[in-house]
Amino acid sequence: MIIFYRRFLCLLLLCIIVCNITAQQKKFTLLPSASTGITFRNDIVEDASMFMYLYENLYVGGGVSIGDINNDGLPDVYFSSTRGYNKLYLNQGNFKFQDITLSAGVNGGEGIKTGVNMVDINGDSYLDILVCKSGFKDPNLRKKILYINNRNLTFTNKAAEYGLEDASFTIQSYFLDYDNDGDKDVFFVNHLDDFSKSMTIPARMENGKLIYVEDTTTVYTSDRLYENRGGKFMDVTKKAGLITHAFGLSASLADLNNDGWTDIYVANDFNKPDFLFINNKNGTFTNKLTEQLNHTSFSAMGSDIADINNDGLEDIYVVDMAVEEPTRQKQLFAVNQNYDKFQLMLKFNLFYQYPRNSLQLNNADGTYSEIANHAGVAETEWSWTPLLADFDNDGWKDLYVTNGIKRDITDWDYKVFVLDSIINSMNRGQGVDLDKWLKSIPSVKTKNYFYRNNGSLTFDKYTDVWMDQPASFSSGAAYADLDNDGDLDLIVNNVDDEPFVFKNNTSDNAGTANYLRFRVLKNARSTEEVYGTAVKITDAKGQIQMQHYNPQRGFLSTSEHILHLGTGAETIIPRVEITFPSLKKIILENVKTNQVLSVYEADAKLPAAEIAVKKQTLFTDISAQNKIKFTQTENDYIDFKREPLIPYKCSRKGPYYASADINADGRRDIYIGGAAGIEGKLMLQNADGSFTEKKQTAFTADKIYEDMSALFFDADGDKDNDLYVVSGGAEFEAGSNLYQDRLYINDGKGNFAKAAKALPVEGFNGSCVTALDYDADGDWDLFVGGHVLPGKFPQADNSMLLQNNKGIFTNVTTDATKELTKAGVINCAAWSDIDGDGKNELSLSGEWMAPAIFKLQDGAFKKMQQTVSFVSPVTQKDTVTNLSELSGWWYCLKTEDIDGDGDLDIIVGNRGTNSSIKGNYYNPCTVYAKDFDGNGSYDAVLGYYNQSKCYPLFSRDQLIDQMPSMRKKFIRYKDYSGTTLDKLFTQEQKKGMDIYKTNFFESGVLINEGNGAFRFNAFPEKAQLSTINDIVIDDFDKDGIKDILVCGNSYDAAVMVGNIDATSILLLKGNGKGIFTAVPHTTDGLKVRGESRKMVYLKENNLLVVLKNSAAAQVFTVNKAN
Repeated sequence: MIIFYRRFLCLLLLCIIVCNITAQQKKFTLLPSASTGITFRNDIVEDASMFMYLYENLYVGGGVSIGDINNDGLPDVYFSSTRGYNKLYLNQGNFKFQDITLSAGVNGGEGIKTGVNMVDINGDSYLDILVCKSGFKDPNLRKKILYINNRNLTFTNKAAEYGLEDASFTIQSYFLDYDNDGDKDVFFVNHLDDFSKSMTIPARMENGKLIYVEDTTTVYTSDRLYENRGGKFMDVTKKAGLITHAFGLSASLADLNNDGWTDIYVANDFNKPDFLFINNKNGTFTNKLTEQLNHTSFSAMGSDIADINNDGLEDIYVVDMAVEEPTRQKQLFAVNQNYDKFQLMLKFNLFYQYPRNSLQLNNADGTYSEIANHAGVAETEWSWTPLLADFDNDGWKDLYVTNGIKRDITDWDYKVFVLDSIINSMNRGQGVDLDKWLKSIPSVKTKNYFYRNNGSLTFDKYTDVWMDQPASFSSGAAYADLDNDGDLDLIVNNVDDEPFVFKNNTSDNAGTANYLRFRVLKNARSTEEVYGTAVKITDAKGQIQMQHYNPQRGFLSTSEHILHLGTGAETIIPRVEITFPSLKKIILENVKTNQVLSVYEADAKLPAAEIAVKKQTLFTDISAQNKIKFTQTENDYIDFKREPLIPYKCSRKGPYYASADINADGRRDIYIGGAAGIEGKLMLQNADGSFTEKKQTAFTADKIYEDMSALFFDADGDKDNDLYVVSGGAEFEAGSNLYQDRLYINDGKGNFAKAAKALPVEGFNGSCVTALDYDADGDWDLFVGGHVLPGKFPQADNSMLLQNNKGIFTNVTTDATKELTKAGVINCAAWSDIDGDGKNELSLSGEWMAPAIFKLQDGAFKKMQQTVSFVSPVTQKDTVTNLSELSGWWYCLKTEDIDGDGDLDIIVGNRGTNSSIKGNYYNPCTVYAKDFDGNGSYDAVLGYYNQSKCYPLFSRDQLIDQMPSMRKKFIRYKDYSGTTLDKLFTQEQKKGMDIYKTNFFESGVLINEGNGAFRFNAFPEKAQLSTINDIVIDDFDKDGIKDILVCGNSYDAAVMVGNIDATSILLLKGNGKGIFTAVPHTTDGLKVRGESRKMVYLKENNLLVVLKNSAAAQVFTVNKAN
């Protein structure tokens, strides 16, 4: 139990810190309008001419644009108003602002104003203002306004003159030099105007098949790209390949592939997935979203791009409508988590989309790993603006998120019990009182979120630590150093309220919060900025920071026109490298911090041509050589139809394999198991290292079974390799004869015949098999692990110990030990000498259990009592507990002497920390299970913790799908939304129920310290971003130290849980002491996508075969050391 005591102390310490900070000055101070003079309000007025059901984006709110319009060194502020008039405030210093809207002539006119942008569009060194509009059907009310700065605090609308009087349904404008010709072009994010189609999948029936029908309407709705041709903008959207049909809400710009050309990420709401437009450097773009990302947010709102982990690569963050607080989460859950609809979306190439925020980590190889759950930023309420910036000047990008919607239009009680009746009244021709209708929609203000970057891949929520703020309906937001003190202040546009003006107090911490700020300009004679310029700094410790200059960030807004980097305690930066889109560079050395540097492209020079030296990677993909042709096909069984509340499928586990020389030619061959209805394949190795399938009649006859594991071993003592295949998969009823395992006898030449009477008759859902001579009679006995009991998740089915008597196997499990029969939901087993006494032990790993070691004593297996220690992240001291406390979802296990001390360590792969399902000792992932409603089905209800209370994970409707009787108890959604797991059932119902808990999800190495003690060394953070399904151990880089290769990802989860898909494969370099570091794919050459289930390592051939679910195998050669 004391394993998590240190974590409890850590939480207690944080609470003490929070309480202490509240008594002191917080990092941000909310300034009242009476002090600032900013009294603007974005009051959204609804009437018969315009209300939310006429224009569903009405509640998105307004934007903020910050820039110095009169070049006096003080950033000024411009707000957009949805239905009122925009406001411009002149910064007079010391957080005093003057409303000059009327005299400046910039009120935005009529119509629904959305995004606002300050930009020097004509290169005269003064910022102009571009106002976007949407909503009304009349195009005249949507024409954009371009306010050209007259350089005397007045502006003139010249949109038509510049070719920008576009009347599209526009959310925001984004300036960029897409063709690298030295001027600013502009990209507009637009949206479709028919919101009735927002959640439908357009399809029609043709020849008995559903065919996806793309909306071909593009006038006013497609995103638009306008090229700057000598000051006149021309629509080049079609030529650039950017015609779209989506409900766009934001874009983010950066050179994502470091080729010197700006790329565009577009966040789209509703069914249509986001776009990742990669610049082809020839005036065109290609959407490479599905090639580079594994999944996205569903209702994508605002977005930002920044380097969150200081590896020199920019990452992508997109917010959604994912509510963190359990009651509101279940009340507002906006997306129907329907498995069939989700599969239909995939069929029509609408991609994997999940209703939560997404943080795409740049892998440097043209792919991204989505890590929002791991980072702790997946759920931030109904969110609009994300801003990634260093708000505490410690050198790491923090995160601010605005939240709130004026009316909770997705409230389920409103939709089911109020809206339906209103629609029925309208269908009957009855009038509806609009005011009464709108007031019937719940309206709840919420707080914005602040996260502090931990200097890794995680963030801590610092909302109440850093600021006092009221609840609000916040939308657009922007940052700037409004008082020129070297830290970033914040301005937030609120709906039906005055804006927030937050003064940042970081500059008060002199010496520990230094900074460098850059103005990126064309030349010393002009203040025209060079968008897309990359600034990279390297401090004395070798830590780098990199950011592209682009003030257009978040949602509807534009932040300051200066690039800001915090440097922490560093006062001298040894190296500053500025790279302009022209690829010209400026290198500065030993730069003092706490200053604003103006850098000019005119002073930059093209670097000397470097001779590219291509370094050999550790692995080379040779799949194209077709050494082994295998594509796994998964049978389409949907576990959720039988058990609606399970978090993941138990039937989707393959492919599995076994390898051995089965025809005595000295070369290892491979058997790859098949899913139900698909026969297993025997692949014989040829002399050239390629493989050819050898058909087996026995395998074809048994294709009805689902192969869950396989083992080549000598079953009958004739010195050749026979084949044992475990049947499982969970798709059949418990006890079905389709779970009968199979033994195939080899004739010595690689021909197999089924030994039908060699195995006991059984119907257990198996998972793995390992050979062991437990009775020391000279032949191989078998342990067969049982997986989940079909229809009774997460109960374990029986495991078996099979005794070999001259090729006939008997189940002796109950005789050998009753503990083995229900050892757990087993995934992996190993037979090896763990305690060093010269006798092997049986090590097991599985789901809803801890790793377990069984020792053979007096003819029976008994679970050993082990202890485990690990270093507390707070005290750096060892914390000790029993190994049995580490309950996780352990998918694989290997034993190996990792640290070279002569004993065997245990390497274990777990679920990882990048899932919406989490748990620790005090707040474990918990399941209550029983036939609660007495209808004959086993009901497993999974719960998660929030604020020390455990709530059911799934929605009311999903609960009712499993237990229809619950409809009477939870008539309305609000009756269910705040119910804890403990209150879900009566005391009578809870009698005799099963309780399952998991509290540990990290993968790592159990270092054997002898005498029954282990030390758990967690793998590095990047190895925790996905499941680990298989492990291969070898010295891959030939430095004399063992490394670990892991493969992972899981596409088996329920829709609301989502795929875990951040890491298909990863090489971990060892240091010989049980500590590992992740090797980047640019070094190891391993580029694998998809659900990697197993790896076949043929060391003698220097071949690695990666077997993937529902995909072709990938083959790599293991290169010799350089």
